Amino acid sequence: MADSGCKVFNMEELQGAIKKIVPSFVRKSFEDAHNDPIQKQQWEEKYVSGYKALIRLGLSSGMIDETMAQRFEDELNDHWMPNEEFIDEMSEEVSYCLSSAWLQFIWLLLTRKKKPELILGEDLIPRQNDAPKKYWEAFGGSINSLAISISDRSDILKKFATDFLQNCEKVDLPWNISINLTRSGYVAYLREVS
Repeated sequence: MADSGCKVFNMEELQGAIKKIVPSFVRKSFEDAHNDPIQKQQWEEKYVSGYKALIRLGLSSGMIDETMAQRFEDELNDHWMPNEEFIDEMSEEVSYCLSSAWLQFIWLLLTRKKKPELILGEDLIPRQNDAPKKYWEAFGGSINSLAISISDRSDILKKFATDFLQNCEKVDLPWNISINLTRSGYVAYLREVS
């Protein structure tokens, strides 16, 4: 049983909590991309070109005619912004990747450091000098850059702390990671397993 003032998140609950925060960041990222010619081109290369290949396949196989193929292609060109279903799917992917990468990042630092504790910022991320560059690169690379930015990662985790860890002295997370709220901020450590 958890202590009073303690919250316990299993992996599914952690991902669910983060997923409640992520859609507005994903939506904004796609809106920003729509207004940025380079990001729009990346989107088109990654997704729209795939759909156009499917249209060509349908046309060549006789499943659709020229008129329908042109209508599909016009729709793609006119409405390339993702719909809510796509944003929801992308949000689920981002919440899974972010929560897993965040826990792995903290766990690696706690198991590799000589100190049993790790000071976290208000965004629940360690200070820059507490982690080797390769860890930061791996953590940054684990997030789909088309869905959210690196700065969004920090904002999402900060909002998670604000929305879900308020009035909570201790949080138990998967991988035997616990976070305590102290006067000086958040402190992560590996809890003893009995």
